[in-house]
Amino acid sequence: MNLEHSFRRRAAAVLWAVLLLTLIVGCITSTPAVEESVAPSSPTASPTTPLVVPVGNSYDDRSDPVGLLASYYNAINRQEYRRAWEYWDNPPVSSYDDFVHGYAETASVFLVVSPPTFFEGAAGSAYTSIPTMLIATHLDGSRHVFVGCYVTRRANIAPDIDEGWSLYSATIAASPGNSTDAALLAQACAAQ
Repeated sequence: MNLEHSFRRRAAAVLWAVLLLTLIVGCITSTPAVEESVAPSSPTASPTTPLVVPVGNSYDDRSDPVGLLASYYNAINRQEYRRAWEYWDNPPVSSYDDFVHGYAETASVFLVVSPPTFFEGAAGSAYTSIPTMLIATHLDGSRHVFVGCYVTRRANIAPDIDEGWSLYSATIAASPGNSTDAALLAQACAAQ
């Protein structure tokens, strides 16, 4: 039991550090100042160009579950959809084109996670549930908030081959009233 407790303490410490890194990566890649251009000829003019959200450097870390999720949304924010698609064991839609189409109106996504994540093991794999909030900014400048649970998986079959963590499943839904209340994260993985 001491080994399990020690593992959980180390995992919690690592995840807290990764949360901080995730928030930093999120700030770098998806929350810079938003620019909108409007036609100068009229004070009531509508935007003439789409929302522009600059993104930072590519981030790719499969060494822990939260780093994987940060990498996934870094790829989405950089419109590197092939990289994002490849983080999935079994992607959530049947085709890559449908996957890309699902992000057609997305300018950026800000990721918020709530440690501790929940580890469990099963025949040759480890699984982690991650309470998650996503704040998506669309090209028209509107914001949409989603809350739910990502499950990540790591194969433990061959100790000399480490492919890192992958996305196993996700249960994400619109936040009630578009709320960004962090308390929503407390129950995000309750059904997992």
